[in-house]
Amino acid sequence: MKENKKKEPSSYVGAFSLMVDIIWIIVVVGLVLTLVIGFVMIAQSGEDKSIMSRIGISLSGFLNSAVFVLIIFYLRKILRSIKAKSPFETANVQRIKKIAYAVFVLIPIDILGKILIQGFDAIFSSGYFIGLIWDGLFKLLLIGLGILVIAKVFKSGLELQQEKNLTI
Repeated sequence: MKENKKKEPSSYVGAFSLMVDIIWIIVVVGLVLTLVIGFVMIAQSGEDKSIMSRIGISLSGFLNSAVFVLIIFYLRKILRSIKAKSPFETANVQRIKKIAYAVFVLIPIDILGKILIQGFDAIFSSGYFIGLIWDGLFKLLLIGLGILVIAKVFKSGLELQQEKNLTI
């Protein structure tokens, strides 16, 4: 019975790790597709006035995808250390903080992308602006702050682990 309890958490970590690896593949392919589609959009625009907005939309999409690749990259490293039975290490605390900062970077990218897609006039003349601020600012801000709290918990766990190692 004790063996089942010890195997269950590692099986969850293994399943979650597999899911993150699949997401990693999807996100990397998405980054490449975003880049290709962005170039196609810009090439098809010709010389009309919308070329700047198409460049902005393409750049926003590419940056958004690049940040997601970075987040999944750090998440994979954290999961590898958890699988190696060393979750409380300085590198993981730094990785979790980097994930939080990446979420904070998503805020202006997301807002800029939505403004470029809808246009300045449409956003500021309708109720869409409130949704833009709520979705683009507050939700991502709360997620980023929550991840920073998790980083603090990992740092406390690291300190407890170091104390435990010193007492033995």
